[in-house]
Amino acid sequence: MIGIWSRKWGDRRLVKRGLMLLGIGFLMTAMTPHQVIPTYTREAVQHALEHPHTLAGTTPPAHHLAVPLPDDHDKGWFGIGWMLLAIVPTAIGGGILHPGLNSLLTKHSDPQDVGGTLGIASAFFSAANAIAPLISGVVFKFSGLSAPFLLWALLIAALYLVARKQIDS
Repeated sequence: MIGIWSRKWGDRRLVKRGLMLLGIGFLMTAMTPHQVIPTYTREAVQHALEHPHTLAGTTPPAHHLAVPLPDDHDKGWFGIGWMLLAIVPTAIGGGILHPGLNSLLTKHSDPQDVGGTLGIASAFFSAANAIAPLISGVVFKFSGLSAPFLLWALLIAALYLVARKQIDS
């Protein structure tokens, strides 16, 4: 679909739409209802964490969980359904953003510099994919479940505004 969309809208619009969809997906993820699935019981999860299987390579017992387990009172499928819905714009946005940016970079690079430009871009993508989870973990620890996704939604919104201004000019 990337090739079809790129020909239809152009790489610049593709990048902007990728940023917009990614931001919407992160915002939707932040707004996911805190609801456990109907088969969840807190006691069963607590027991599984405290008495793991004795196979090699298993996680040691979690006597002091840093994250509290949810209660059993709010059960249902809406939270999972919402999360599955939020994955759609996130996946499409992320899926079109990377190739769209690479296409823009190659079209605006000298032919002899394309390989180096794509290498640098790949290094930045890799660094972002390594650093973002670390940042998210710290934000999660100190600010809660939704905070990392709100942070990334705000960052993506700022990048969208920059891209809109830069790309349209």
